[in-house]
Amino acid sequence: MPVSRCLCEWRGWIVVVLASLQFALAVGPVFNYHIFLLSFQEEFHTNTAITGWVGCIAHSLMSFGSIPAAALIRRLSPRAVILAGVFLHCGGFFSTAFVPSLGYAFLTYGAAVGIGTSFIVQGSYTLALMWFPTKHCARACATMNAGTPFGMLVSGPLLNMMISAHGWRHTFLMASSFIFVISAIAGLFMTTPTEAPRVQLPESEKRSPAEEEKLAAKGSSEGVIREEGEKDLTPSVLPLILLCRQWDAWLWNVGIAVGSIAWSFHAINLVSNAPVRYSKSACHKRKCVGNTRAWSFHAINLASFMDSIGLSEVDISLAVVALSAGQLSGKFLLAIFADSLPFLKLYLITASFITAGISSGFLKLASTLPPVLTLSFFFGMFRAGSFAMMLPSSVEIFSQYGMSVVTIFSLVPFGFGMLISAPLAGGLYDLTGDYILSLLTIMGLFLFACSCIVLIGIKRRINCRRKKEVDIVTRSNAYELVQSKDDNVNTTQV
Repeated sequence: MPVSRCLCEWRGWIVVVLASLQFALAVGPVFNYHIFLLSFQEEFHTNTAITGWVGCIAHSLMSFGSIPAAALIRRLSPRAVILAGVFLHCGGFFSTAFVPSLGYAFLTYGAAVGIGTSFIVQGSYTLALMWFPTKHCARACATMNAGTPFGMLVSGPLLNMMISAHGWRHTFLMASSFIFVISAIAGLFMTTPTEAPRVQLPESEKRSPAEEEKLAAKGSSEGVIREEGEKDLTPSVLPLILLCRQWDAWLWNVGIAVGSIAWSFHAINLVSNAPVRYSKSACHKRKCVGNTRAWSFHAINLASFMDSIGLSEVDISLAVVALSAGQLSGKFLLAIFADSLPFLKLYLITASFITAGISSGFLKLASTLPPVLTLSFFFGMFRAGSFAMMLPSSVEIFSQYGMSVVTIFSLVPFGFGMLISAPLAGGLYDLTGDYILSLLTIMGLFLFACSCIVLIGIKRRINCRRKKEVDIVTRSNAYELVQSKDDNVNTTQV
């Protein structure tokens, strides 16, 4: 390997590690919103439904904010967008410490923190694709996303101790100042490669010159993941218009969105499947869970379930640690082996959906600490497969449409499913109270999401096989081109 290429790859890995640090500092505390929720309720005397929506908006904007972030990246640079995100994120945390009522927190925490986090995530995803478009893409994405569970694992007990010692307002001031200093310094070193790496397509994906010309008109050029309109820095909606005509795009968006809703129903299933001790604290936790249901709040759902079967607070803390440790282990395993797998990465997302659904049934049978810790660890590993492989899977399917499409399709469907999951997940169980119906709903949603994603792989396999058959036929000696003497038009005869 040439020295210059080796140094270039090491620079790329430094950027990935810095992106993982950004995820730990920014995304980790946001995913621990349940720690702030109780403080907000005690301070402003609001109900759980309204208070829970502050965190729900922040989580949704963390995904939907990728759309304006992608537009800014085209005009500026990923590093500039990341630094802007750090300013918004920390500014939102800092200003939340001074809000006189919860209504202002919707703007300072829900909007500012959510959009700022989305800028950090979108800029980091873009840099990861610029440094590792295909080779080591899964390894880079898994390493980068490992920062989220690490941040949750560290920030959870730390924020609890700070709130107990100094109050939530001083905690917001100190945490935002610390995050701003570290994230801003790290963002300064998150640079782009000097030359865009070229994507080496596999033999089955290589195209003819005529097909290359057509794809060049659609935004793809010589196998490089480029942005449409990058020469004059003018945004273009052409890739999205073309995607609206593709079944793969619809299957992907519907599958990821429905899968996100399925996680929410899975969470409420964990809460409702065991007998509840109707103490004041247990009822309060159940209400809290009922309005913050999503992947990001799975820890509090698990805590509520374990409280209902009689485990202590220390046991619950151990299970949350096991959950985060499982996520870290799963993402490290994916970083090692995912790039060497002989199949599409989207099948890992499907496997994550299926195994998480099965785990809910086993968790219903758990009544002591050891099986709960074991299931929590494996559930974290299943969760890692869904989160870490979204971007590599999107690269495999939509790379010819540009980086913006790849990154947006990794975030927006999940955010949409998470946004509508709060009323849907709570409404079904609150209206029926039927555990069997909840279980059937979970299995149906997971099955539908898996079907959508698997159909993408089946469709690509059929198209690849059909293309090979056409190439074999056109190259065989049974067909030859002859020149028509009448109208000088090429025709084909046997």
